[in-house]
Amino acid sequence: MILVNKWGFERLHRVLTALSEQSLASLLEIVIVSPFDPPADTASPFARVRHVKFSPINSLGPPRAAGVMACSAPYLAFGEDHCFPRTGWAEALVKRLHEGWTGVGPAIPNHNPNTWTSRADWLLNYGTFSPGLAAGPAIVIAPHNSAYSTAVLQGLAAELPQLLQMDHLLQARILSDGGRLYFEPEARSAHTNLSRLTLHWLAQFDGNRVYGSVRAMCEQWPKLRRGAYAVGFPAIAALRMIRACARLNGWREVCLLPLLGIASTAAAAGEAWGYVAGSGDSLRRRAEEELNRPAALIEEERHLLLPP
Repeated sequence: MILVNKWGFERLHRVLTALSEQSLASLLEIVIVSPFDPPADTASPFARVRHVKFSPINSLGPPRAAGVMACSAPYLAFGEDHCFPRTGWAEALVKRLHEGWTGVGPAIPNHNPNTWTSRADWLLNYGTFSPGLAAGPAIVIAPHNSAYSTAVLQGLAAELPQLLQMDHLLQARILSDGGRLYFEPEARSAHTNLSRLTLHWLAQFDGNRVYGSVRAMCEQWPKLRRGAYAVGFPAIAALRMIRACARLNGWREVCLLPLLGIASTAAAAGEAWGYVAGSGDSLRRRAEEELNRPAALIEEERHLLLPP
């Protein structure tokens, strides 16, 4: 499990506790990438804990790539300090990886479903990986919280810092190289979603600006193609809206439609701007949004992430 940490090791307390409760905890290798010196040696339920010192952390791709290159286990998973594996998560992922799948994605339930904003955020980012969907081969699996063959990712060493800015690009590269992805709903990891409205909209813009910029760069798009995709951003917004609405829980969630519409538009605008203007400061802002998740939660929810 690779964890990038920028705000102190105490922020990892809850996710490390969840990992320690896995039946395979004694076999897990934990790789922590941070700007801090490792703490004094303490007892650990894990097979191995590695610390990779990395500074500054101004985007997500390079520190995550450093974590990949430090892994010695045959499989690795990307984790977050705000996403919590549930019972059986490790077993279910390892079972499928043993079968030869290059990447295996878990189902992602919503860890903080009590606000309209967090529910909209989850629908847009993780609704297509919701529990209850059928297991099977996939063309895309959950970003940030999926597991992969270590050897395959380490074989992409020179490209990893860019591909790991947005996991969808990594997964597309795996498929183009003949790899296979699998969605395994028996593995579940509960994700804490943004519940502050303005930050939710900003994160949709920033994340998708990074996606558009890195996608166009990695695939070496000419200016004409970049411009054509940018002009088509209303269609991109509509597609995002349709995908999110497909996961609505009946008429009870019809109130989410305005939120989904605004956020889908923000996301599409960010993607379009990334195609024509690059990532700008969105790489740094996105890293802050991901690595300082308590700041993106309403006050009543911050206890879900901060140390007890």
